[in-house]
This record gives sequence, structure tokens and C-alpha cells, in this order.
Amino acid sequence: MSQILEYVVQGLLLGSAYGLVALPISIVYTTTHSVDAAVGSHAVVAATTAAAIGGPIGILAGVGAGLATTALVGVVYLLLKARGPVDPITIVLATFGIAFGLQAMVLLFHGRAPVVGQSFARNWDVLGISVNRQSALNMAFGLVVMTVIAIVLARTSLGRSLRACADNALGAQLAGLSIGRLQFTAIMLGGGLASVSGILLLYTTGVTYTSGLAITLTAIGAAVMFGFKGPIHGFAGGLLFGVVQSLVAGYADTGLASAIPYLFIFVLLAVGRSIPVVSRP
Repeated sequence: MSQILEYVVQGLLLGSAYGLVALPISIVYTTTHSVDAAVGSHAVVAATTAAAIGGPIGILAGVGAGLATTALVGVVYLLLKARGPVDPITIVLATFGIAFGLQAMVLLFHGRAPVVGQSFARNWDVLGISVNRQSALNMAFGLVVMTVIAIVLARTSLGRSLRACADNALGAQLAGLSIGRLQFTAIMLGGGLASVSGILLLYTTGVTYTSGLAITLTAIGAAVMFGFKGPIHGFAGGLLFGVVQSLVAGYADTGLASAIPYLFIFVLLAVGRSIPVVSRP
């Protein structure tokens, strides 16, 4: 039982990193009903830039670099929308192209070697379970940001305006809202959060030039696990994903462990789709 408890705790700490990147996915989807598939690349660019420069200045430069790549996504999004109604999959494919371009850029400037920041030297011992301090910090940061984002989206005029852009763009425009500006703002907020998440990942698991796509797919998996319903569900999906991955890694071989969590998501979504939804009259 103690071993299972340790796997669950470690999984929650690992899942908090996934939940951090699922938060910007949820923000962008809530506002645009589309996905920035380069979100993992923003995180990697921020992490590698911070590691290359070092210190507090490196962290600030990393966030700035992540915001710069996010601005590129925002501009491409606005250009696509300016052509008229566009299928959300077109935006996803465009951001995937940007993600691969950013991956090549990171490879060019930083090489293939993993980049890992120097974290806390010692772990906490909680009831015989070793708890990484940086992972605990990631968890606390994620819970705070999740709460703030949920309150902003649900209780403020800015949040209602952002949600209106996706739910009823025409109505929002007739109400005098600047749809393009609000959606660009949401993309920038998501990219900024992804950049901070990337720096936290730098001091937890580290990153490589190929980490961007894996981070994006994991974050999307975490966000869709409960149906893209918002930041709380996205972060919770990340935690659940981490727990499943930790349990599988503890009780199965390494090759199987890397595939089972994604199969778990597939099964969960398949079961969810099979449940009939009855709307109110």
C-alpha cells in the first residue's frame, strides 16, 4: 500500500507539470475554439533560452523569447481569420508547422543535448515519501494559476468577453467587442503561461529540442480528458495523466509505460463519447 501511495504522490507531482501546459491549451480553446499546437515549443524556447543565459536575467529572457514565438502564432491566427471563416483544423495545422520550425531553431542554437536546470539539492521526506521541492512548487503554482484563470473567465467582464468570442463571435462583434484583439490577447496569455511552465519544467524534468511536440500532445491529452471544459478540468486531466503514467511505470516495463497513458486517454474518451447526453427541453 505504501508503494502505491508513493507512486500516486509522484504521479500527482509529475502530472502538475502536464497540467501547467494544459492550462494555456484551455485558455486558447475557451476563447477561439481552436488549439495552439506550438504551445510546447513556446515552453522549450523559453526553457532553453533561460538555460543559455542563466540567472534571473535568463528567466526573464526565456519568458520574453516564449512571448515572441507566441506573437508569431497570434499574427498567423489573425491573418488566417482575416481571409474569412476558417476551419479550426487549419489553425491547428498552421501552428503545428510553426512548432516544427521552432524545433529546428532550438536544434540549431542549442543542439541535441538535454537541458536541465539546477534545482533544489534536497528533497522533502513526507511520511517516508521523497517529495521533490521543485515539483511541489510546480503543483502550488499550477493550483494558484488555475484558480485565478477560472475566476477571471467566469467572474470578470474580460473573461465573459473572451468566452463570447468563441461561443458567439457574431454576437460579440455586434456588441462592440474587438474579436481579433481579444483572441490575440488570449493567445498571448496562453503563450506567456506556457513560457513560465517551460522554465518550471527546466528545473524539474529538463527539456530537449524534441520535447515541444511531446509536451503539446501531453497537454492536449490532459485538456481533452474531461472534454475541454476549462482550466480546472485541464489541470485535473494533467494530474490524472501523471498518476496513470507513474503507476504504469512502477508496475510495467518501460516500453509499455510510455504507451499506456495515451491508450488510457483513448479508452476514456471512447467511453465518454458512448454516454448519451440528454439536453433539457
